[in-house]
Amino acid sequence: MYTPSVLLDNRIDGNRSSVSLVDTEHIDTSHFRFSLFTKQMQWLDAFMNVAHDFCVSAAPQIIQDESFRETVTMKAGTSTTVDIAFTAHPQPEVELQFNGGSVRDSARTKAVVTDNHVSVVLENVERLDTGEYTLTLKNQCGTTTLTLKVIVLG
Repeated sequence: MYTPSVLLDNRIDGNRSSVSLVDTEHIDTSHFRFSLFTKQMQWLDAFMNVAHDFCVSAAPQIIQDESFRETVTMKAGTSTTVDIAFTAHPQPEVELQFNGGSVRDSARTKAVVTDNHVSVVLENVERLDTGEYTLTLKNQCGTTTLTLKVIVLG
């Protein structure tokens, strides 16, 4: 398991402390709890406990394995699902476009999103469904796209 490096930056004036995670990867996106125990003042034998929850965010990143095919060839009247894994935090908004515009029939062609996974569903395809399908994943940290070419044979 990858463990991010934690750098504690404590200001000299004592009024402000900050915690930075460095050398993080997409797998580090999550919610964390940081606790700091410190003496309140040198001459007191009392300790202060400061706890803070924070979130590490990341832009969407598509994970393609060796089984991913950029071009899908299908026969008219058949159906398929293309599964695409991704990492992101928070969960991104997902949009599916056909040839740069709206999909022809949103009941037959859709993107179904679950945690870190998108299924592009193409049902009962027709020859007119041949073209480029662009999947866009977007959150406040960034955007990524993937283009899938579909060829429907008569």
